[in-house]
Amino acid sequence: MKTNIKHIALGLLTVTTTFFACRKEEFKPLQPMTPAEQTPIKPKPVSPKYDLVNTTWKVTYFDNAGSVETDYYNRNTFALYSNNLLVVMLEEDAMEKGKWSAVYGLKSSLTLEFPESSFYNNLSGNWRIVKQSDTMLFLETDKKDGVVKMQMEKV
Repeated sequence: MKTNIKHIALGLLTVTTTFFACRKEEFKPLQPMTPAEQTPIKPKPVSPKYDLVNTTWKVTYFDNAGSVETDYYNRNTFALYSNNLLVVMLEEDAMEKGKWSAVYGLKSSLTLEFPESSFYNNLSGNWRIVKQSDTMLFLETDKKDGVVKMQMEKV
């Protein structure tokens, strides 16, 4: 008899729990979205994973639309300063100045600007950051002859 009472009590508890857990108002049909709800959410830029400010880099690979030209750039270092100053140190203790800026988000990029008279003017432009670590940058940009690729490693 005690076993039957336990089974009946357990059955009533199960039915009661099911009845109250599945209330009718939880199963309302979907309502159409209002225009405000249909507006897409604009993505917010994310912070850089690795900060480029006050770092110095050396070109370890440069592919100019299929023509590897690493030797033109690998003897120099590129220093990125907090005031957006870009300084290229040449072998002969000479230097060239330019500007740099970085944008992080869905399309992270590094922009380099050199004067038109500079040997490095062909590096000017908006470079996509394809890969980045604390010691390496892999960049790509589109030029009239094709995709230019550059890998830089931290010095």
